[in-house]
Amino acid sequence: MKKYILTPIFTALLAHVAMAQMPMSLYYMENIPQTATLNVAHQPRCNGYVALPGGTSFQLETNLILKELLQEKNGKWYTPIEQEFNYSDINKRFKKGLRLRPEANVTLLGIGWRSGNGYWTISINERLQANIGLPNAIFDLLDDGLADGSILNFTHLRTNVKAFHEISAGYSHHITEQITIGGRFKYLSGIGAVKTDISKFQITTSRDQWQVEFDGDIHASVPILAIYEKEDGTAKLDSIETEDLKTKDIVNLLIPFVHNPGAAIDLGFDYKINDNFSISAAVNDLGFIVWTNKLNSIHAKGSYKFDGLKLDLNNLKDVDYEDAFDEIRDSVENCMSPKLNTKSFTTMLNPSIYISGAYTPNHYLTIGLLSRTTILNNTATQDFDLSVNVNPYKCFSLMTGLDFNVKGHLAANFGWSVNMGPLQLYMLTDYVPITYRKIKSNDDSVVLPDNTADFNLAIGLNLIFGAKGYHNKPMINAYSDF
Repeated sequence: MKKYILTPIFTALLAHVAMAQMPMSLYYMENIPQTATLNVAHQPRCNGYVALPGGTSFQLETNLILKELLQEKNGKWYTPIEQEFNYSDINKRFKKGLRLRPEANVTLLGIGWRSGNGYWTISINERLQANIGLPNAIFDLLDDGLADGSILNFTHLRTNVKAFHEISAGYSHHITEQITIGGRFKYLSGIGAVKTDISKFQITTSRDQWQVEFDGDIHASVPILAIYEKEDGTAKLDSIETEDLKTKDIVNLLIPFVHNPGAAIDLGFDYKINDNFSISAAVNDLGFIVWTNKLNSIHAKGSYKFDGLKLDLNNLKDVDYEDAFDEIRDSVENCMSPKLNTKSFTTMLNPSIYISGAYTPNHYLTIGLLSRTTILNNTATQDFDLSVNVNPYKCFSLMTGLDFNVKGHLAANFGWSVNMGPLQLYMLTDYVPITYRKIKSNDDSVVLPDNTADFNLAIGLNLIFGAKGYHNKPMINAYSDF
């Protein structure tokens, strides 16, 4: 199977997932109520707020740098869909393969209010989390095909995708003038999920035969998916199909608390060392979802040897290739014995750890350094954010700075909010490219971002109440303060 067959699939996957955590740049913008989503101990600089429906954040985190998708040879540029593209150039940088982690969050409703020394928040969100791993063997396959004598290890092929409802309630409290702590409980209700658990997946090629070895599970809880069994109890793989949703299925999807229960917590604290310096930390999304509805999981284990198709060279026109490949599929099923089961399974959320330090020389300026560690299965990703935040608190705020991922890319961030009476509009983004290059093809040229991999964007609308005062202290003494 040559790379001109598989490359479009790979490229389409990259394009499809370019879809969540809130941007790190939100952490110190205290006049935007959503700052409490990153650290529940943060109390918004208003007495109350309503997050209007439709607030959205998107994130794509990957270890693939954009410039690696374009290669120059002899003055010409090549993309992954062209035969001249050399996948080994990007393959050698990955340890266990390519990682893609898209996330999305849509707010249906959020409210918050101050009560004495405390602050309450309640929100309803729709969320998507995915963690996709493509092993190095895929790049070897795209580059060299199934060459004689190859051993391709796909064991690190991983998919963990889940969509779910989230209803949360949080509370933060000023213990003293210096210390604030907070906690948030989240009830989760799963909509759909696909999870793989593969312990062995290897293809060995030789001149005489190919051998496929597989041992693993594919778990699914997808309302529209249906898989049927044969009489011997094995899964009938050619029976996989989609079903029309019934009214009760749609209700179950749209209304939480019905199926696939889960829970998570967020914890945070903030310590004000003095009038100018503070430190804070938070742990978010410590939780899980148990999938119990519409279960279609498959376990397969075995080895299949393929000696090739037996063809009569004198009658190639009469060969029924569809029947030939159906025979191969049936042979694979017999060797692997895929069994269908409806046992429940569990998926974990992707927890994040925030540690920060801030310098605040006056009431409207904050310079902050933030570390974010995200746990993905048995691995972790590390990001840093340096930001300068101007928070006048009454009408607008601005933020800019730099983001750095330890995989080696540096980018800019920026954000702003505008208050028009009680209505607040905000937008924030991380990992904005700061380097570009011109790509020339024949007589045409285009400027594209260079050293870029991640992307994060959040936009939304709030209604802000009591923004002129904060815990019996004015946010802005007077415009002359500026």
